[in-house]
Amino acid sequence: MANELGVSDRTLRRAVALGLVRGVYMTQRGLYLGPDEIEYLRRQWTTLDRLRRALRNEPLVEFAVLYGAAARRRPSPVPGKGTLRLLLATRPRPPDALLRLHAKLTWAVDQAVALTALDGVADQPTLLLDAIRDGRVLVDRRGTAWSKLKRQRWRLQREERDQMPARDRCVMPEEGLEPPTRGL
Repeated sequence: MANELGVSDRTLRRAVALGLVRGVYMTQRGLYLGPDEIEYLRRQWTTLDRLRRALRNEPLVEFAVLYGAAARRRPSPVPGKGTLRLLLATRPRPPDALLRLHAKLTWAVDQAVALTALDGVADQPTLLLDAIRDGRVLVDRRGTAWSKLKRQRWRLQREERDQMPARDRCVMPEEGLEPPTRGL
């Protein structure tokens, strides 16, 4: 697969270790990628590579994860269409730094890009859960941000459930069903 993508085996193994590619190590050097993941990479590798290259030397970005439709194994049928959604953790920055980063990424992938600051969505468990479930890590400078975010999954699921109206939290019986009766 690495040859087909035009990268080394080492690059592909690093991408799996980072969380960009979903695969399983069968042996120390043997990597298994499922058929859906292989198809995803064939369609999306160019975009993933361009995003990583654009972020590689961007000192502002500590952590970046691609989430939403473009991160799922079955993205839109036409690559290059739709908006790429990135969740970012950044260092303290001047006010216009995110605008420059947005322009740089949009130019790099020739596609619409939406940037969301991680610290600005702490109260949005649904968005964070989507990023955890579907996310593809592009940058994790310290190597800890992704695992830290994933460890919050259970708390976020509880918060998401608590934000739902009570009527949506319980399972309602279908009309016409009788409640169970006790035997006499």
